[in-house]
Amino acid sequence: MQDEITQHILKALNTEILGSDISTQSTENLDAHNAYLLGRFHLDRWELEQAMQFYEQAISHDPKYVDALAGLAVVHVTLIGLELHLADEHSSQARGFHERALAIDPMHVETRILSALLYYLVDQDYQRAINEIDPLIRQYPTNPDLLDYYGWMLVTLFQFERAIEVFDQGLKASPLHAVSHLDRGIALSFLGRHDEASDAYRMAEKFGYKVGWNIAYFALAQDDVDGVQAQLDRGREAWFSVQNYTLHEAIVAQMKGDRNQVKAILDSLQQESADQLGTAVIQKAMLEQNVELALSYFEQSVQKSTALSIFFRNPSGAFMAKFYAHPEYERILREAGLDDESIARLEFPPLPF
Repeated sequence: MQDEITQHILKALNTEILGSDISTQSTENLDAHNAYLLGRFHLDRWELEQAMQFYEQAISHDPKYVDALAGLAVVHVTLIGLELHLADEHSSQARGFHERALAIDPMHVETRILSALLYYLVDQDYQRAINEIDPLIRQYPTNPDLLDYYGWMLVTLFQFERAIEVFDQGLKASPLHAVSHLDRGIALSFLGRHDEASDAYRMAEKFGYKVGWNIAYFALAQDDVDGVQAQLDRGREAWFSVQNYTLHEAIVAQMKGDRNQVKAILDSLQQESADQLGTAVIQKAMLEQNVELALSYFEQSVQKSTALSIFFRNPSGAFMAKFYAHPEYERILREAGLDDESIARLEFPPLPF
């Protein structure tokens, strides 16, 4: 039965990829290619451990499979922002797999996309990343991975309308691209277009993405306790991170003024192995009423990767009010080049569609 399910997934993914301009010809090894497709399937849903396993399996079948090397590098780039305690290791791994892919085929589209991602997320050279990715978009205007990565760059730089155009273009080519639905929903949420955002989140969830935290984040920014609770009521299976689910139970308790419940939940977290999700450690510090520690974690997170910075660029909601009001907050943004003045100096080429 499991093999039958796997074959259905592989068939769907091959159909999706053949309908876009993603390169799929960098291996002749069928086992490597199938493992790569399953890696993509899990990466699109942020099931990172499974994605890593399948990409590694693909490379074991074909050590020169550029798509799989690039995919494995993307997993490590993603994990930089999610596992702060292992950020340096993930950064080193990402660069290592990128260098291996470059040595095999420096002009391969996935390798070039990865170059832009590293410039943006790790080196924090935003203009270079934009300049690197722009000609790729003109050359590969229906590559959903490329368009989603650029769309997310635009979201983290507060270019929401432009980002939605990019996500829409990618979803025309690949309607099953779950993370593009999710990221489009986030951009719509920042614009206050909550009904449209809800539709986008539902589509992401339909294709396997866990959206509970994302919806709860925007409810929290509006001091909507009921909205956060509604996502908690759906159960932990609707959340990407169990730790973040538990923290939001504590956040709801705090918003209701129940400090005893907050303390009980935080004490229970001490007994669990923390997954070191960047947003979680910051929120946990705020629950402990330690703004300085939260800002320290925020600075570490931004220094390692800009991936999650957007979720602390939304200065609304009572829960994070002291965090945003602290003078260190603006300093951290300036030094990362994520303050309004720095972003205003960036040049965004017109979109080719």
